[in-house]
Amino acid sequence: MSHHTAHAASESVVRLSGGQGIVAAIPQLLGFVPTDSLVLVCLTGPRSRVGPVVRVDLFPPGSTDVIRQLTQHAVRYADSAVVVCYDDAGRPACLDPVLAALARGGVPVVGALCVLGGVIREAATARAMAADPGIPLLDQADTQAQQLTAATVLAGRRVLATRAELAASIAGPEGPADDALRTTLTDARDRFAAILTESPRNLTLPLSVALDEAFARVVSEDRSPSGVSASAAADLIVLVGHTGCRDQLVARAVGRGDASVIPALISVARRCPRDRAAEICAVLAAAAYRFGDGALAQCAVDRTLESEPSHRLGNLLRAAFTAGIPPGSLAALAEIRIPADQRGPKKPKKRRQRAAISRLS
Repeated sequence: MSHHTAHAASESVVRLSGGQGIVAAIPQLLGFVPTDSLVLVCLTGPRSRVGPVVRVDLFPPGSTDVIRQLTQHAVRYADSAVVVCYDDAGRPACLDPVLAALARGGVPVVGALCVLGGVIREAATARAMAADPGIPLLDQADTQAQQLTAATVLAGRRVLATRAELAASIAGPEGPADDALRTTLTDARDRFAAILTESPRNLTLPLSVALDEAFARVVSEDRSPSGVSASAAADLIVLVGHTGCRDQLVARAVGRGDASVIPALISVARRCPRDRAAEICAVLAAAAYRFGDGALAQCAVDRTLESEPSHRLGNLLRAAFTAGIPPGSLAALAEIRIPADQRGPKKPKKRRQRAAISRLS
C-alpha cells in the first residue's frame, strides 16, 4: 500500500471555495494527480485551514489497519475533515467504513466526494452520489486554480501527472551516464580522502568548510542554464557519505527556511548511482517533508531504502511520515552545532558555524 502525507505550505495563503477548491488543491499538496486513491484532508481551526493531507491506495473495506491509521491521524490533526475518492469504477467500497470510523472518532466530515471522469460528486452515501449530477473540476483559467499553481511554484514544487513520474524525477543515471559519474566519484573521493579519513564519523571544521563550499556550488550551478555539473554533484555525494556531513546538510536543509534548496538536491539525486543514493536521498526526503512536499519526501525515502534497506535515518523518516509528524518538528535538527574544540580560532563579531553531529545514521 502506498501512503503519502502532505502539509499545506505556510508561506502562501490561498482561499479555497467548496469541493472544487479542495479537489484542486490536492494535486498541488501531493505533488502529483492521484488515481485509485482515497485522500483525507484535515482541516484545522475556525477558518478550516488545510492541514495534513493523507493519500492511500484504494483498499478492501475490511482493511482495519489502514482505517485505524487514517482515523488516528484525523483525531490527532483535524478539527474536521474532507474525504475525497478517486476511482474510475465509481464509489469505492472502502469509503463507508472510513466515514463510520471518523464519526466514531469524533471527527466531523464536512465533505465526502468522489472524482470520476473529470466530475466531482457528493458521495456521503451511495444514494446521494447517484442523485448528484456533479460539478466539473476547476478549469486552469479559474482564479483559484491560478493562485494554487502560483503558490506551488513559489514553494519550489511542481505537479506531475502520476506518482511514477514523480519517482522517475529523482531516479539515478543509467548506462554510460552512470559509468561516467562513477569515475567522477572516484576522483572526488581521492580529492577529499585526507579530511575524510582524519575523522571517520565526527564532523570537523575542514569537513564542514568543504561541505559548505560543495553545497554552495551545487545551489549556484542549479540556478544556471547548464545545471549542476557532474563534478559538483560528485563532491556533494562523497562528502554526504560521511555521517557528520550528512547530518550537517540535513540540519541546513530543514532549518534555513528556504525551499529553493530542494531543486538543487533533486539535481544531485538524479546524478547519483543507485548504490550511493542513500545519504543524499535521505537529505532530500527530510528537506521535502520539512517544506510540505510529502509525496516527494516519500519517493526520496523509498530510494534511500532501496539503496540501503537498513538505513537508520531513512527508516526513521519513513516512520515519521507514516505517523504524520508535523514537518515543523524537523526544524529542531538545525539546532545542533560543532563542538567548541573543533571550531578553530574564534573570530570577533562572526556567527559561529553550525553543523549537525547527532547520531542520525
